[in-house]
Amino acid sequence: MPIYINSQYKYRPQNLAEFIFPNDKVRDVVMGYASGNIRRPLLLSGPNGTGKSLLSQLIPCAIEGRNIEVKKWTADDLQKSEKLSQAFDYSAHFSRLFAPDGQRMRYHLIEEMNSKMRQTDKLKVILDTESEHDLTFITTNAVNNIDIGLRSRCEILTVEPCTPKLFLPHAMKIFEKEKIDIDETLVLRTLRSVYNRRPDNRKYYEAIDTIFRKLP
Repeated sequence: MPIYINSQYKYRPQNLAEFIFPNDKVRDVVMGYASGNIRRPLLLSGPNGTGKSLLSQLIPCAIEGRNIEVKKWTADDLQKSEKLSQAFDYSAHFSRLFAPDGQRMRYHLIEEMNSKMRQTDKLKVILDTESEHDLTFITTNAVNNIDIGLRSRCEILTVEPCTPKLFLPHAMKIFEKEKIDIDETLVLRTLRSVYNRRPDNRKYYEAIDTIFRKLP
């Protein structure tokens, strides 16, 4: 009987130890931020489906040692000056005294910044004056479209899709947890087919879901 499953939702990494790093550079930079000692804004670039938004959630949780909520906005949300002020406008003194839930820092995520924002200059000033208790993440699929002055204020980290061989152990664990005995060669061949069409970690999960549905 077919098995209907959303493997991306059910089995996506819950912490950095479970995250599938595409290479050592990404791992090294991410773990540096997870130490809590780097406060420079982190600009996560790369194609769709590589875990950029997920990293921007897992890093703060690693810093705090527990699950926390990261304030999220899309770049379109912050095109208006009042929205940008609402997102970031509070005093450093207040931040030091009233970090939410006893957190070490406040965390901000601006997603889908794929072109120059109308409020770029204001955002640059905000990033320059952020207190030591703030850490901002920005995700983009088009890093070269972002204002060069904004890029200069950020650590830029390109997150590539995982290769099929890197993703394979995670895929096999999914089948194991679902108590399905399957040929590793078949799974690897499926992942390679996905990678050759369009490298995208999310598509790996979709392919795994398809295998489950085709089970006799």
